[in-house]
Amino acid sequence: MHKSTLNLLACPSCRCSYEAVSHAELDDRILSGFLRCPSCAVVIPIIESFVLFTEPLLDAALATPEALRELAAALYGSTESFDSYRHEKRARDVLEPYAAFHPFNESTRVLLPLLPHVTPLLRDGDYVLDTWARTGWSGEWLAGLLPAQRIVSIWEGNSSVMAYRGYRHLLGTGQRAPNLDVIFSHPERPLPFRDNAFALLYALDSLHRYSLYPFASECQRVTRKDGALIHAHLHLSNSEPEPFFERGCHQAHGRYYRAWLDRICADGTRHGYVFSEATLFDGPEIAVLADDCETAHYNALAAILPPVAAPIPLAPPGPAWRYVVNPLFKFNLGRHNAKVVPALHGGAVEHLLLRHPVYAARLPHGAYPLDDAKLLLILLSLAGATQAELLAAAPSQAAVLAATLAELCEHELLFAAPISAAAHALQRFHANQFSDDDDTALSMLALRLQGNDNAILILDDGTALSGADLADFARRIPAFLRARGVGADDWIAIAASTEPLLWLAGFAAAAAGVNVHFGAENSAQLFKLHVQNDSAPPQPGHLALGLAGGEGDDTLLAALATLAYNAESDDANGVTGHFEFPLGEGCARCNAGAFFAACAGLGAQLESQTWILSGNGGLPDLLAAAIALLRGERLHFTHHTRVD
Repeated sequence: MHKSTLNLLACPSCRCSYEAVSHAELDDRILSGFLRCPSCAVVIPIIESFVLFTEPLLDAALATPEALRELAAALYGSTESFDSYRHEKRARDVLEPYAAFHPFNESTRVLLPLLPHVTPLLRDGDYVLDTWARTGWSGEWLAGLLPAQRIVSIWEGNSSVMAYRGYRHLLGTGQRAPNLDVIFSHPERPLPFRDNAFALLYALDSLHRYSLYPFASECQRVTRKDGALIHAHLHLSNSEPEPFFERGCHQAHGRYYRAWLDRICADGTRHGYVFSEATLFDGPEIAVLADDCETAHYNALAAILPPVAAPIPLAPPGPAWRYVVNPLFKFNLGRHNAKVVPALHGGAVEHLLLRHPVYAARLPHGAYPLDDAKLLLILLSLAGATQAELLAAAPSQAAVLAATLAELCEHELLFAAPISAAAHALQRFHANQFSDDDDTALSMLALRLQGNDNAILILDDGTALSGADLADFARRIPAFLRARGVGADDWIAIAASTEPLLWLAGFAAAAAGVNVHFGAENSAQLFKLHVQNDSAPPQPGHLALGLAGGEGDDTLLAALATLAYNAESDDANGVTGHFEFPLGEGCARCNAGAFFAACAGLGAQLESQTWILSGNGGLPDLLAAAIALLRGERLHFTHHTRVD
């Protein structure tokens, strides 16, 4: 918790300011300590920068550094146990649909057209309260949208998709946005803030969910008299969904919300509005401030807004923005298309689309075509690349990539947001879009192969190569490169064509930190080594693979066979090189580790398909070889070897 946030806090019972005791600090944050009310004497622990009003203590003796460490272990669990949970969640494709859908949901995004009417009211350093931080997304999103303000997110306790351990391991200290604090306090109880503390209150999915008393009155109390309140996603009784589904929570007609807002705004300093959620979502980028309490739609947003001279348009996506990949799509990388599949994630997609027809209308009908540029942007977006990093993947084609990003967002495959790397990883967690080994997927490739005793490749002479054989081949590559004077950050060229062993050699080289150019040598790099397929015409200074045999040949396989090799010392060190490959009229480049992590992270969103090496060395071949090896699936090619 930031020390300055202490000025906002007040005992929810006594309204007294807290006495703060700090055990450990980092910069302007309290990492460990407690708050104590001078009147009722209740102690509120601060553990790893999270304030836990949901875990009150009787006495400061229960909040010593040692006691809080024990409590942290009990509440948050270990990193190892959380990692185990993550991997089990992914392996079973256990997905909470609304957490995965949160960034794309029209109920979330209707905030955007209202923000231009709010930002002129905000001063630097103002505080914003987020009352529904169920998934962690809303606070991080607000922190990026409003970087000059301080965001305080609250969640009701150790429950739902994040709970204590999710926040600790995904949005812990040093991970989350620097202008974000997270407080655990149940909104059914009085809020632990002083009067008039916030310039903006954003209550998504809250007003119709929590008891009107005290929640509705508490929202008014803690917001400044000249502040704004946005109650997003209210269930109306104006109409019913068709086809019908049960919505739950409190349901009231828009005219009753209208009457309530009229009473609140009776002094004339602010105006109240009831908006149709569908109209806001489908309307202009800057909302038209017109009441629609008699809407025929069944969801609404209620807002209390002070008047502004002129709205300020939101900034377009910038260099530091990241792109979230839509979990509703399934990708067929061989056919170069993506489509919404209702049965995906155990039918969760069908469940969401039934309940969100307004959003479903925006999705492409049928298969949406993906060219190489779109595929590359989706993969690198999945790996958490910023806009600047995405455009730098092919600098000579930056304008084309920028237009392609905009198109992918327009068709809902991507959603652009000014979020931190931690928030992007958080959303990958919710959508099961992380790899089993996260960013170490490339360096783990040899271990994956090592555990496969089946004959994976069969050479023309009938020799069968198992996973262990291929792992040994891959692990010899770093030692071979060192013997040839090739080190980390150097560039090599591999004309792999349709030869799986050469693709594997390139992957192993990148795992050792060497940069690898695949395909035709239309690169500006200075190569320290050239390796080519046996079927290509011999070239001076180029090293052939060596499957064709020949005594005394200076080939890759001959060199590997005589290599002094130590499996432990030659294992990958975690520093990965880059891949370069043909894209359009030029070349694209990406980090090999991020590329493999993205391939592995596609998981359930990757359609079963045939992996074929075409021989052009471009992105389709790179994807085919990488994913087939990662997943242990059949890889088809035209000569030299075949896959069983």
